[in-house]
Amino acid sequence: MSLYSTASDYAKDTWLPVYPDMLTRSEGTLLNLLGLSTDERVKIEGRKAFMKVQIGDDLGFGVIGQGGDYPASGDIASDEATLSLMRFADTIEFDGHEMALLDSLNAAAAPIMQKKMSASRMRVLRELERMAIMDGTGILAKVASEVGSVMTLDVAGSAYSERNPYTWIDDPNRSYYLCVDPTTGADVMTTTAGKFLITLINEGTNAVTSSNDTGGSAAADVIVTYHPAGYATAGSFASPEFVGLLGMIASTGTYMGIDRAAVPQWGSTVIDNSGTLRDITKNLVDELSNKVSRRSESGMLVPSEYCGLADPGVWTAYENLMSTGIRYTISESPDIGWGGREYLSMNGVPLYKHAQAPRHQIMLVHKKSAGFVGPKHDHSSIVKFEEHGGSIFFKKNAATGSGYADASLAMITGWMGMYTERPRNHGRLNDLNLTAPAYAGQ
Repeated sequence: MSLYSTASDYAKDTWLPVYPDMLTRSEGTLLNLLGLSTDERVKIEGRKAFMKVQIGDDLGFGVIGQGGDYPASGDIASDEATLSLMRFADTIEFDGHEMALLDSLNAAAAPIMQKKMSASRMRVLRELERMAIMDGTGILAKVASEVGSVMTLDVAGSAYSERNPYTWIDDPNRSYYLCVDPTTGADVMTTTAGKFLITLINEGTNAVTSSNDTGGSAAADVIVTYHPAGYATAGSFASPEFVGLLGMIASTGTYMGIDRAAVPQWGSTVIDNSGTLRDITKNLVDELSNKVSRRSESGMLVPSEYCGLADPGVWTAYENLMSTGIRYTISESPDIGWGGREYLSMNGVPLYKHAQAPRHQIMLVHKKSAGFVGPKHDHSSIVKFEEHGGSIFFKKNAATGSGYADASLAMITGWMGMYTERPRNHGRLNDLNLTAPAYAGQ
């Protein structure tokens, strides 16, 4: 009998009991880095709650003489902020073959089922990590021009989403996106409307290739993360994502329903250079630290309460700046190149590098006054499966006609929001080059 006969043991095709993963598998570090545990959420009743914010001091103080009249009363000034929850979800599909194997004696499909479920959970946590550092708009990049299925991205200007359009755009064929009008939120791709994959990324030319024809998109349109809820509400752009650190740490705009132009106390310390990049210096770092200290609740930067976040480029620029200023004692050994340390010391505050942090800036975060918001009556984990009749599996509707497809669906969902009750505790240093000169003291 031939070695390769169909009756031979060598003629079998077998599946190995592994599922190699080409994508990130660890949970996002930001949630742990800032101490913002998703299990320590502020619980609110319903999907929206309100809180009073003090924006003015008590005005009833004064020095009075013996037997003199008391000062006229003066109430504190306050405003109303809104805490909102965003509902997120992910749907997993199992074909009929996988469902049948799950009930077999050997449960041959169990590893695949487990992989699909764990991948769904990781996708949710990865997206929550991204939202926790963004401004809530979902904007990942801005279009400069398009030809066929290729969009050239705009990398000019001062907005963070324009400085590096690849910070939040994932590997090719990984996530769905939309291209929308930044004022109306409407889908602008008229040739092939709807969600699309990015099939190729060319960082050298700032071009991305879409799985759809990009006809209809034009300069100033924006690429956003796809959500079924869409971005168009009553003719305006309205993102369904919650506001993260970039929305918290700002000096302009409306945050939690309060306009910072009307209530400047609701703004953070932001030091920028009108969109023109400049070198990071010790003086700039000191200016940020001093201003945040002066405006913060405690009046100082306590290392246990604060941390800095920077993208790897700015982090390395600060490392280059400070390396030549290091001094050693006789009990220390030289640490050339800082030894790949987990963080750098920035006026006593740890400065971490984060791959998804926006380029060309440093964010100074007060951990104790920032947190997540969750539903009051949900005592389970952040991600849970929808359940009906004791099962998490639902038959999938047929694509056409009536009846069901030969597949089942499982859906996970949850509610999440993020907030800070005191934006003035935080700060941001913008418009920084990704290289730095040698440290020259002060």
